[in-house]
Amino acid sequence: MARRLSFWFVLALLAVHWGCASLQRPPKVLVPSEIFHGVPSPEAQTLYREARTLEEEGRLQEAISAYERIAQFFPTNAIAPRALTREAAVWIELGDPEKAQVVLERVLRDFPQWKEAVSAQIGLLQARWLRKKDPKILEEGLALWNQTSHHPQARQALCRVLASFYRDLKDTEAALRWLAQGYGLSPSQDDLKALDALAFQVTSALDAETTERLLQTVSQPRLRPFVTYRRALLLAPEEQREALLQILAQYPEHPVAQEIERRLHGAVAERIPAAPQTLGFLAPLSGPHASFGRRLLSGAALALDQWNESSPEDPVKLVVRDSGADPDKAVAAFSSLVSDHGALSILGPVSPRCANAMIPLMNRWAVPVLSFTEKRTADTPTPFLFHAFVDQRDMIQTLVDYCMDVRGFIRYAVLYPDETYGRSLSRLFVEEVQRRGGQILAQVSYTPQSTDFKQPILSLLQQAQKTTGSAPDSSPVEAVFIPDAAKTVALLAPQLPYYNVVDATLLGTNLWEESSLVSIGGVYVENALFPSAFHRDDPVFEDPQVADFTGEYKKIYGKDPDYLAAQGYEATRLLLQARRKAMEANGGTLDRLALRQALLNTSLSQGPFGAAHLASDGHLVRDYPILQVQNGNLVRVYP
Repeated sequence: MARRLSFWFVLALLAVHWGCASLQRPPKVLVPSEIFHGVPSPEAQTLYREARTLEEEGRLQEAISAYERIAQFFPTNAIAPRALTREAAVWIELGDPEKAQVVLERVLRDFPQWKEAVSAQIGLLQARWLRKKDPKILEEGLALWNQTSHHPQARQALCRVLASFYRDLKDTEAALRWLAQGYGLSPSQDDLKALDALAFQVTSALDAETTERLLQTVSQPRLRPFVTYRRALLLAPEEQREALLQILAQYPEHPVAQEIERRLHGAVAERIPAAPQTLGFLAPLSGPHASFGRRLLSGAALALDQWNESSPEDPVKLVVRDSGADPDKAVAAFSSLVSDHGALSILGPVSPRCANAMIPLMNRWAVPVLSFTEKRTADTPTPFLFHAFVDQRDMIQTLVDYCMDVRGFIRYAVLYPDETYGRSLSRLFVEEVQRRGGQILAQVSYTPQSTDFKQPILSLLQQAQKTTGSAPDSSPVEAVFIPDAAKTVALLAPQLPYYNVVDATLLGTNLWEESSLVSIGGVYVENALFPSAFHRDDPVFEDPQVADFTGEYKKIYGKDPDYLAAQGYEATRLLLQARRKAMEANGGTLDRLALRQALLNTSLSQGPFGAAHLASDGHLVRDYPILQVQNGNLVRVYP
């Protein structure tokens, strides 16, 4: 209210200043450019802000009057033609291009010294086109494009205008080419919204044949999903839903994702009612991996107990099922949790094979699943599978960033066991070092469970010397990455200096966080660095959140938690917080699609992992502390 009063107060003062004839157009005076383009007066700036606010609030007639007054009160400043150009845009929005044309012609006639006159020229092209779609106007637009090579903002607007011209002429391929130009010109957020709206309009008219042809040629990253979305909408109903889900998984932050979510609401292939206060838990509780499942479950149970104690008005129960390591058993258990118990969401499974086997049912019933798997292990894109587990790629990135940014290491070697984990982690490490501009001097594998590492170490040293042209008795490697278990590394470490790999810092993974690393490796692992999934005991750095979780866990279970217990705890907390957020956003009601969206917008600011949230691609984003062996202790050195 105060803002409105100030607006009209300024107008009143200006009216007095100009006298009773203030609304008459002042006599034309060609003001020198340096004066004309000076900083507008505070009053002019206030009025312009108010006019923009009126426009944004949809009070368009009032906005037009406000813009007109600015031009009348301040004709000797560039804010006048800028206000009139905005006025013309409002007339176009109101569907009156004739009045817009009159205003823009006035701008170009009365303010020839205005440096931004090209914006009025573009608006005039649009107004004239809306009145009469004359090909000559299109030719003028193309000519103006050639004249604006040093005016990127004008070209951004011109791209949209030309795209709309070609849209009206039913030349969708030309329209898309101009949209691609616009996306490539570093658009602002407002520009991006306008381009996206136009892209929806243009692609909505595509037929199946044209869509398939365009998918062979349209490569612009922002534009291509619009064409892909159109193709999905043209599919038969029985194929359409799966195609939309794949697009949603592939482009979770793109504007088409919001459209797909709206379509999916009320269009679940086979609707199974959700019990809002029931969550499912699915993990191996028998067989060779039972200990993993039990440790995850212990953390989940603690999080649920804390929730029910703090929120007695909204109790939640956890229905537990054993998946074993069998994908068929996991699918049957998933089906039971959803169809028999109405589980709102599922925590688990642990096995990537089990998670991948469950994807068809996730998609069919639209059930969000917070699995204890990595994003890179998912075979099929789906918007319903999230990954609340250690992300090896993020962990390796943290390690390499620390080594290069803090320690200054450039030259690396990799010594890895020739098995799935070793090959996978070594590949991630090499990719990250090369991405950061570091050097990989050597990569050598060894037989898993080895105790004699003479040959692989000698091969590593020879490769590194050959790569750098170093002398035979030198050791050019600054750091050696060894993705293996702590006991194996403890046996390997003493053999490195024995075979002349000296002064190299050992780098590892979270598997090194075992007492055997130091008790067996001794001085040979001193100064070693590795990321931690969950660091509980530190003689230097004490995290109160870790201490609170550890204390509560030990009080209930009589032992300290490990990283799996912490993982189950944090995943459950994240799911419960998302559940609450979804209920608040939907007026107390809850469905699975709303929960899925809430999972992407929920973060944990405190806990044993520090700040954590799910990225748009579904993987867990969190900090990974870097630990170093210092005087026989594991000490947190970062962050």
